[in-house]
Amino acid sequence: MAKATLLFLVSSDKHTGVGREALWHAKLLAEAGYRVLFCCQQGGTLQERAEAVGVWHDAGLTLPTSGGFGAFPLDLWRIWRLARREAVSVVFTYRTADHLMAGLTLRRRVPIVRFLAGRQSQSGMFPPTPSAIWLLMADWASWVLAADPLDLGLATGLRRVVASEPVPEVSLDAGVTLDHQRARALVAGVDFIPGGVDTLHFTPDRGGAGIRRELGIGDEHVVVGLVAPLKEDRGHDLFLRAFAKAREQAPELRALLVASSTRKEREPIQALAAALGVGAQVAIFDAGSRFEEALAAIDIGFLAHPGSAGTGRAALELMSMARPMVLMMRSVLMYLCCGVGPSAIPADPADLKPPAGVPRGDVPEDLPGFLARSLVELARDPELRLRMGQAGRALVEARFSRSALQRQLVALVERLSAPV
Repeated sequence: MAKATLLFLVSSDKHTGVGREALWHAKLLAEAGYRVLFCCQQGGTLQERAEAVGVWHDAGLTLPTSGGFGAFPLDLWRIWRLARREAVSVVFTYRTADHLMAGLTLRRRVPIVRFLAGRQSQSGMFPPTPSAIWLLMADWASWVLAADPLDLGLATGLRRVVASEPVPEVSLDAGVTLDHQRARALVAGVDFIPGGVDTLHFTPDRGGAGIRRELGIGDEHVVVGLVAPLKEDRGHDLFLRAFAKAREQAPELRALLVASSTRKEREPIQALAAALGVGAQVAIFDAGSRFEEALAAIDIGFLAHPGSAGTGRAALELMSMARPMVLMMRSVLMYLCCGVGPSAIPADPADLKPPAGVPRGDVPEDLPGFLARSLVELARDPELRLRMGQAGRALVEARFSRSALQRQLVALVERLSAPV
């Protein structure tokens, strides 16, 4: 019996953030035998990667986010025609624009999956977007459909899926396990599907010596890395302040910021590093096609934000490569701190305390100082880095592997596409 046809609507042209997560889901479902039609904004790296994977489908969609709204009615018609012609069983959406178009076009016909991240998952209201036009469209849709577009579950078969912060009905606390969180989310009518990583691709034996040489980093140096866009909420300021404090005791430390960036984005980061006296020890590297090699150049990972897709993907990839982590206890990152071993050092700027069993006291108000002590401890103890790295790899293999994520996605699709 042929498996269902799945339609992915992704209003992005970049293989980053939600675009990368969407393609990862599409690839896993295609490998599971489903027919996948992946539609995204054309002409970018996301289309290029989708073509390489073999899931790209040219439906002539514009999928606008901040411009080109004249094509919106035409996109609606093309989505409706595509869904009918290809007998689409389930639609996957990752952004407000995608969900709005799918809801207006296919409600009462095809189940719609909406992956939510960050504050979007904490509100039943239609989440805000950078464009006022989308807000107007959301208000209009709410009036026409007599319901909030995000709460059309009864009419459309909508399933909300969260990978990090839960919806209001599901509280988050430091002692909760992944299984407990998933059970509580299901009771609230929400699927909880954390991110996954290709453990066969991100392996401990990958080498980053070439990038280290290019950046003037020697074998005697210990590299602390932050993999995240140069945005205000990603923790670069905190990272640099902690790094500067740590170097006072561990001068062998070097910092590597892996990010695709513009000069305007780099300038404030470089200025802060210079003001802290570590400008020469901080490198910003645009990895491009050398992303895995860039991660392999890192000895200790740091992450303060779960990313735009909410999955903490950068942490998962570094842990899959057996790198010890220093993690802020935020959303899904907290679950990585509650692993089967000391795979990460947790820290929290708010009121959460490290989970039970982690040999850490309460986090002090001087968060950069606390993080600096953690970095110094890891820099001076290669055996500790090795043990934590191995524990992180074991945790990822057990709970965040591609097979674990694939099983959860397949179960979701089978449940939604099953005959009523």
